[in-house]
Amino acid sequence: MKSLWVAIGIVGAIVFVVVVLNVGGPETGPGDERDDVSVAEGDNPPADEALADIEQAVVRRDGDQIVFEVIMSGDIPAKVPDGSLEFRWDLSEGGEETWLVTANLSRQLTGAVISHDTGYGSSTIDETMPGRVKAEGNTLTLTLRPDDIRAFPSSFDWLLTTTLDGDLTDPGSAVATDTAPDPGPGTLE
Repeated sequence: MKSLWVAIGIVGAIVFVVVVLNVGGPETGPGDERDDVSVAEGDNPPADEALADIEQAVVRRDGDQIVFEVIMSGDIPAKVPDGSLEFRWDLSEGGEETWLVTANLSRQLTGAVISHDTGYGSSTIDETMPGRVKAEGNTLTLTLRPDDIRAFPSSFDWLLTTTLDGDLTDPGSAVATDTAPDPGPGTLE
C-alpha cells in the first residue's frame, strides 16, 4: 500500500510540473513576452512605456477579409495627448518588404495601407482604405478587404512593431518599442 501512495505522489508531481511549464512562464501569447518594451535614449521618455507592450499578435483570414489583431498588456487609451502610439505591420514576400499596414493613435485612431512597389496607398483619414480599424479594451483590430486592394498579396510574412512617442513636439524624445512575434516573422498562408 505504501508503494501505491509513493507512485501516486510521483505521478502527481509530474502532472504538476507539466501544468506549470505549459501554463506559467513569461510567454503570454503567440510569440511575445510581457514587459519586454525597449526605450531608446533621448529626452522626455513616455510616462507609461507599458502602453507599447504587446501581449499577443495574430494575422488571420476571416472569410474574404484579412484581420490584423494585437492584444496589448493593458487597455488602449482613446487618445495619446501630445504623443502617439503606432502599430506597424511590415509585410514581406520572399524576404523582401513589400507592404506596410499601420494603425496610429494620437488624437484619434487611424489606419493606412501602403505598397512599397506599386505606389498604392489608402487611409481611413480620407476614407479610401477598404476596411476599418478599431480599439476596444486592450485589443486593436485592423480589418482589410484585400480583393479591393490592387496587387495585395494572398500570403506573406509579417512583423509587428509598436512605437510609443510621449512628446511629438520634441524630435529628440525617447520612444518605447516592442515587436511581435519574438522568435521572428509570422506567416499568413
